[in-house]
Order: sequence, then C-alpha cells, then structure tokens
Amino acid sequence: MTTSVTSSTIIQKPTQQNLIACGIFRVVHRLSDTWVRKSPGVDDDFRNLQAIHSEATIYALLGEHCRIARCLSIGKTLDFVDLEFYPHGTLMSYIQTHKESISDTSRVRWALQIIEAVVFAHTKGIIHSDLALRQFFLDSDLNACLADFGASGYPGQEALGMEGASHFLPRDYDQPNTILSDLFALGSTPYELGAGKPPYQGCEDDVIENRFSKKDFPTVNGVLCGSIIMGCWSCIMESPKVLGNLEELRYYNQRVGLNFLEQSERFDRLDANTKDIVTALVNYNVSDAHGLQAQISALSTLLDRTEVVIKSQEDANRRIIVDIFQHLALTSSLHFSSITERYEAVDESHATTFDWIFRRPEDTIQYAEGRRWGNFNDWLKSGSGLYWINGKAGSGKSTLMKYIVSHRNACLLLKRWAGDSSLCTVSFFFWNSGSRLQRSQIGLFRSLLVEVLNQHPELIPIVLPAQWAARYSAKLRTSKFQQDGHVRQAQEPWELSNLQIAFKNFISQTSVPLKLCLFIDGLDEYEGNEEDLAEFFGNASMTENVKICCSSRPHQAFEDAFATRPGLRLQDLTFPDIRQYVHDKLENNTRMQRLGEQEPERPKELIEEIVAAANGELDDLFHQMIFKVDKVYQQETAQLFQLVGFAFRDQWIDELFQYAMPNLLPILLLSFATERDSTLALKARYGFMTQKDVISRCTIMEIHLRTRCGGLVEVQYGNQDPYKTTVGPEMKVGYLHRTVKDYLEFRETRKMLADRTGGQQKDAFSVSRALFKAHHLRLKAFDTANINKYLPWIQLRDTISWARRTEHDTRKGWPELLDEFYKVAYQLWSHAYSRGARKDFFQQQESMETPATQCGLYHYLDAKLSQVNAVTMTRLQRSLLDYALTPAEETEGYISPEVLTLLLERGANPNKNETNSKTSPWQNALLRLDVTVSTMSWDAPERPSAFLDRWAPIIKMLLKYGANPDIQVSGPRKYGTMRRKEASKSTQLTPDELILRIFATDPGLVAELRAALKQAKLKWSQMKSSERKRSQSLVLQEELEISQTNQDKSCMCCLVQ
Repeated sequence: MTTSVTSSTIIQKPTQQNLIACGIFRVVHRLSDTWVRKSPGVDDDFRNLQAIHSEATIYALLGEHCRIARCLSIGKTLDFVDLEFYPHGTLMSYIQTHKESISDTSRVRWALQIIEAVVFAHTKGIIHSDLALRQFFLDSDLNACLADFGASGYPGQEALGMEGASHFLPRDYDQPNTILSDLFALGSTPYELGAGKPPYQGCEDDVIENRFSKKDFPTVNGVLCGSIIMGCWSCIMESPKVLGNLEELRYYNQRVGLNFLEQSERFDRLDANTKDIVTALVNYNVSDAHGLQAQISALSTLLDRTEVVIKSQEDANRRIIVDIFQHLALTSSLHFSSITERYEAVDESHATTFDWIFRRPEDTIQYAEGRRWGNFNDWLKSGSGLYWINGKAGSGKSTLMKYIVSHRNACLLLKRWAGDSSLCTVSFFFWNSGSRLQRSQIGLFRSLLVEVLNQHPELIPIVLPAQWAARYSAKLRTSKFQQDGHVRQAQEPWELSNLQIAFKNFISQTSVPLKLCLFIDGLDEYEGNEEDLAEFFGNASMTENVKICCSSRPHQAFEDAFATRPGLRLQDLTFPDIRQYVHDKLENNTRMQRLGEQEPERPKELIEEIVAAANGELDDLFHQMIFKVDKVYQQETAQLFQLVGFAFRDQWIDELFQYAMPNLLPILLLSFATERDSTLALKARYGFMTQKDVISRCTIMEIHLRTRCGGLVEVQYGNQDPYKTTVGPEMKVGYLHRTVKDYLEFRETRKMLADRTGGQQKDAFSVSRALFKAHHLRLKAFDTANINKYLPWIQLRDTISWARRTEHDTRKGWPELLDEFYKVAYQLWSHAYSRGARKDFFQQQESMETPATQCGLYHYLDAKLSQVNAVTMTRLQRSLLDYALTPAEETEGYISPEVLTLLLERGANPNKNETNSKTSPWQNALLRLDVTVSTMSWDAPERPSAFLDRWAPIIKMLLKYGANPDIQVSGPRKYGTMRRKEASKSTQLTPDELILRIFATDPGLVAELRAALKQAKLKWSQMKSSERKRSQSLVLQEELEISQTNQDKSCMCCLVQ
C-alpha cells in the first residue's frame, strides 16, 4: 500500500527523536504532522515481526472504511505500517481529559460508531481480540476509528493476544479467540464509555474473571447504553455454542438491538414522525452484517440531522429533496414494467352485465331463480375479512374483478366503511401466462407496496426501514443530485421475506389511520404453493383495518381456507348476463332478423340453445380449431403454437446477463421466427426494411394468427387508443384465454404439435434456433434513425442470450450466423456511439471469437478453433484466454469453465505475457478479481459469495494447467472510494496473499485454494528441478562433445604430422 505525498509533506525517517510510543510488539514513530509508522519493537524477534505482519495483512483485508484508522502505506515485505496521525488521541484519553464537557449525544454517537467498526471487521473475518476504548482513535470531526490490529486474528491466522480482564470472556486460555469473545469485549467497551471506567476497576484480574464466570456483572442502571452492554455480557454467555459469523451477529442483533436509542434523552427531543422512523429501524431485524452496518449508520445520520441547526433555506430545501429522492427511488425500484399489464388485457364487461353485483341479491333475477350468494354491497360498506369470488375456467372472474375495481360504487361504499380514516384501495391481477413477477408473490407484494406507498409516501421509512435507511444515509452525505430531474431505477434485491415484512409493517402501522381494501384476482394463477397463499390472505384479512376481495377457481386449497367466508360462485349467476350478451349480439344480425320474420319463436330458441351450450368445456373445441386446419397451413400453425407456448412455458434465465425470456413475444419477432426463407438472416443487408415494410410484415403476421390459429392466439393491443387499429412491431402476442394455454400444456397436445414440425428428426423445427435467427433479423431491420444510446445493448444482449440458448438446446455452434451477427452488431454499435453511447463492448472486440469467449459460446469457439487450429489467434492484440479471464464490464460477473477448459486444452498459456499489458492472463485475472470483489463488497448490499464460489474452481483449474503460483501481481492501494479504472498498481502481492484477501469472507475456500497453491508450488518446484537437471545434463553433454571434438582435432593434427 502506498499513498500520494504532496510537495509540502515532509516525511522523516524513524529516529529516537520522533519515537512517540512503545508497545509489547511494536514501536511508533511520528514521521510528519499527519503520518505515523508502526514497526517491530525488535527487528529480529519473531513475535514482533509476526505482529506487524498480521497488522499489515489485516489493513489490506479491511481496505478503507470510515470506522477504521486510515492506513497510508504498507512495507513491501509487510515489515511496517504507516497510519494517519490522530491529534485528538484515543477515545479513552479524550474522555479522561474532557470528562465534564462530553454530552450524552456524543457518547451515543461513539457507541454506534464502535459497534459499526466491530461489525465491519467481523464481516471481513477479523477478530480484534483486544477491544477497549484505548483502541479507538478520534479523527478531526471527533468520530471514532478502530485501530491496533497487531494481536488480532484473521482467516488462516489465529490471534496473537487476548483482552484484558475487564473485557475478557471467561474461557479456556488455550482456545482461540472468537466473535463471541469479541462481542463480550464489545459490551465492556460501551460500559467504559457510559460509566467512565472499565468494569470492576481496581479489582484483581482473577476476581474479575471469577465474577464474570458467575454472571455477576456490574450494574448498568443509569449507565448509557445499559441494555446493549448487558446484552453483550449476558445473552452471549447464554449461547456459547452459537456458530458462524452471520448467525452470531444475527442473534446478537435480535437479542440486543439498538433499543437504548429509544430510552435516551436524545430520543425524547425528536418529532413524532422521526420517532416512528427510529422505532421502525430499531425493531427491524436485519439478516446479515451489511444490513446491521446500514442500520447503525442510518440511525447515526438520522439522529445527527435532528441536532444540526438549519442555517439557511437552502439546507432545508436540500433535506426535503433528499427525502423526495429516497421515496422516488424506492417506489421506482418496486415498480416493474408489466405491473398493470394483466388488468389492461382483461376485456371490459358487456353493457349492463354484472350490474347485479352492486344490488341486493333479493332484487335480482338470479335470486328469483333460486341462486344465493353473499351480499357484496353489505360487505363493502360494513363487512370485514375476506370475500371470495370463485368460478370455473372461463366463467368471467377476471372481467368481474375489473368491473368492480373500476366501478365508482365500490369506492363510495368502501368510504362508508373507512369512516374518518383514510381509504387505500389497491389491486393485483395474477397472470399465469404473464411474466414471472405477474405470477409470483414477489410481484404481488411489489405491486401492492408501490401502490400504497405512492398514496402514502410518508410511510416509506416505517414500511421499508432498512432499505430507506441505507438510501437515506448514503444520499444525505451526497452534495450532488442528478441535474436532469430523473431518478434512476435502483437495482434493489427484493426478496420475498423482506416484502412480506414490509407488507405486515404497512397493515400494522398506527402512525397514519387508514383502512386498506385489496382486490386480488386469479389466486389459482399463482405459480407457488396455493395453501401458503391462502393462509397469508386469510391471516391478513383478520387485521381490523384490512379487508380483501379475491377470486380464483375452486381449487381445494382455497375451498379449505375460504369456504366459510362470504362470497359467490360465478357460473351460477352469469346465465342472465350470457343471455343478454347473446341477445345483443344477434339482435341486429341480418340473418337472424330474416329468421325471426319466417319463424318468430326460432331466434329465442336459438339464443337459449347457445346459452345452455356455454358451459365452459372447451377442450374439444380447441382440438378442432388447432388440428383441423387446412393441410397447407398445418406446419405453420404448429410452429406458431410452439413458439408462443415455448415463450409462456420456458423458465430459462441466462446467467450471463440474468436475462429472462419474456413470456409474450413481440409480433415482429414472431414473424421473423416463422420466416420461410432460411437464407434471409445471412443475405439481408443491415437496415433492409423501412418502417412501412415493418408495419406491413406485422399486419400480415396478424392475419396469419387469425387464419392459422383460429383466433386462439392474438395480438394484445393493451390500453392504447381504442380507435388506433394499426399493429405495431413491439405489440405482444398472447393467448385468447388461460384455458387455451392450459390445453396446449397437455403433453399429448405438445407431442402432436411437435410431430407436425419434424418431431425427433435431425432437421426438426428448433424453437430456440428460430428465435435466435429472429433476433438477428430484428437487428438487421433496426431503424437507425430511432437508435438511442441504450437500445442497441438491449437488443445485442438478447440476441447473444438466444445464441447461448440455441447452443444449449442443439449442442451445436452456428459459426456462419454468428460471424454475420458480429458484423451487424459492430455496425449497430457504431451508429449508437455516434449518438452518445459509450464506446464499449463491441467497439472493444476484435472478432466474433472475443465476445464468444466472454459470453460462453463454447460450440462456436470449438468449431472456429478447429478451423484455424491456433488458440492464440495471432491477429488479436489479446489472447482469448485473457478475454475469458478479464472480460468487459458487461460480462464481468460471468465466466465459463467450459470455454476455459477448451482454451487450456488447446494450449493456451496462462503465464504468457500479453502484448498490450506486458502481464499474463493469470496476473490480470487475479488483479481484476481482487478489484471486483473489493468494490462489490462496498457497492452492493449482498455479499459476493456466489461470485467467489464461481471463481474458486477457476483458480484451481488455472493452477492445474500450469499457472505460476509464485508470480508477483500489482495490487490496488485501496478500495471503496475509487472506481475500478482508478486502481493504483504499486503493491506487489503473491497469489497466496491475494487469495487470502479476496476470499477472506470464506475460510473454507481459502483453505481449498491454499491447498491447490501448495500442490502447484510442489509441481513447479519439481518442474524447475527437472529443468535444472536437464539443463545441467545438456551443459555436460555439450562439454563432452566439445572435449571429444578437441580430442578428434588433436588426433587429426597427429596424423597430419
């Protein structure tokens, strides 16, 4: 580690004159006004050297953090550590000097900062082993920073020391220090802070240890942070066998919490709204250490905000803007593009049908016919709990639900129920044929939350305390906002458990008096466990201020859960509506009018026959419509149903881009997928279609859907202008109704469709290949006039994903088509670059082989490398192995073991220096991995465990194929505040040191990789030994040959004489 030094900074050499401290293992010299150096007390003493080596390693593992003393430089052989000089000294000395003037506010802030520092160290696998106030320095703003890691433990190295008696968890002295022992010491540290002295000050060490062993702790009554102190001492003592870093932290957080905030005088001074936010944060049980850090950090920032005098209107406005931005960012991250798609797709009800739902049952035709159901009007205006609308497939449940949701009567009646409280009504329509979010609980809760929080943004900190806290503390410290007024959609990792907690927070909050009514359609279209869903809504509807109207087919799970609730069975009540619909449709029909003139009673009889036949049994009808089409169209019909069905059915997510195939295909894409000219994808020129051509092609495709598919598959016009009837290229194609999808999902149906397109034959129709070619044609048809700087990457990404899927399904590469794709992609990217896109990815590529390497297109590479028979591809500036190990930013989260194996088997050398960097792919990979993991741990809320799990076998593979285990790698100086491209490259580290740093959070992987390194070193040692012997043998042989030559010459001379 190094740091830049300005010309005004004068760095002295360590001398006796600038010596400022001596410890057990180390001495400290002050080298300048801002710089101190820690070095071994006695250079040749092993323990002293080991202590400074440990401290240097730990600072490298920790990187830069606001709660850790700032490390400025580390010796190349880890023989010293340079730190920032803290003129205010340690927290202990400062308290002793300023005892009378320190406020409770400062003590609470320090307590939070102490916890934050320790939690952060634990996430990096560091056991401090000597926590106390004397180990915390105060910076220029009097913020606490943890230091002195010489006795600490880290992955692969046990601690060298242990705590003093007042901070010591009684245990066997031979046992290693653990997080438990650190947390016990953490309890004694705030005690020092609150009581002004260590526990049992003045007692002998064995007396203190004996008291702690008996759980005889000092009283904390009246001591600031007393609950957290006792929590560390007592609850951790009760659970000595708790294992694992995260489990211990979770247990600690749940049992101890941050409740002392609510008991402090600082809390009493807050306004009511801020008190609610603090309480929500305190009560929110985080699931990992990163969440705990964010929670503590946000509480510190929030409380600081309430105590800073607002000096100008500008400061006040800035805080208002911060709050608005957090609300917008969070609701934006909850929103998803298809959130209202199903509601919009449901047909409007026919005139006057469903009017009976808002009337008294006794006043309806259905009641007169002997039908009975729960009074919906009464339930809306005064009822409680859950109202269940059930009915068989095709009975009109979704249409009825849309009618209710959009009808003003529902709102008026619900307002009578709400009374003086605010009314909040939200709806969600499950859709089994839609996207994953449209058929999952995650989509349900995201939809509900975004609606209720848009209506009541003041509840966001209460409902989503952890997410709001993380954003709030980060944004409030930022002085710049986006100038264009847009809010980027945050990549929030919304998990079901978090969303369920948020929803429960909303329905249980008391800050804003409100009544909530949910309208949930299609519970049977949910993709998960129906019993869990029924139980959830059953429990939610028991809350006093919540009522739920839901609809579903009468599946057993819903029958069991809702049978005793008020409701109705729809197919029993719709005969008058069906009769009205048929009558209205046939009344003005010319042929029916003629029939009525000839036979006056016949139209009435025909209407009754149609109504009686409308019983919802449709499978035979679907079979006729699909399989009885004209022979000329049979193959095309089967292809269309397979393409649409594949899109709905397939669950594949491309791990490269996390691309999920859309459930509804755009009509233009479907048109290209059924293109009869198999050579068009190769011979068509870039920009081969005008906008007029595109519209014409889509119109023809819509006609084909009607004539080939009998109207069972249709273009979904959505909520656009109802008078606009021109089909657009991005309009989606879907099923007429879910019953169509259900029929097409039958195995027999799918087999019959496949048989019509080749079945199991070698040249049979491949859906994935058809969609790959379709994406390629869409690229070629791209209208360059409408290119923006983001669209090209989306289209290119999707095409690559389909190339990957096609390889997966067909087990073949498609070199000709992919080479053509590269040409188109390069042209498209060039147009986008001229309009403001970054010069990235395809502009960085040298041929199709390089993106194929980064994107895992194994079969393509195998085919191409077999043609050229040269893995180095000498025309490339970088080797394919280097592309695979250090890919572009768009693909850096992914690496293909299959492609790596292919390259290494074909002779790729991980140790050969690249022409452009003068470093090897092996060195470049370690450096990129180090930077990526370190920045990932700061920029993302989740730990990068999946990323590390993917990379560990890659490193072992490289070592197996001869990567040099002793190579030196230039490592970055610091992380967190910098971007990847700004990484300094001055510190030389070995693979051993880098692996320890990169995989610090997973000791198991560290052990595996160290074992692999050890094996590789042994192999390299044997290889070098063999080379030396071979070299010596060659030298000896050469000497013998020279000697023999000289003897021959001598003999010749004798003969000549």
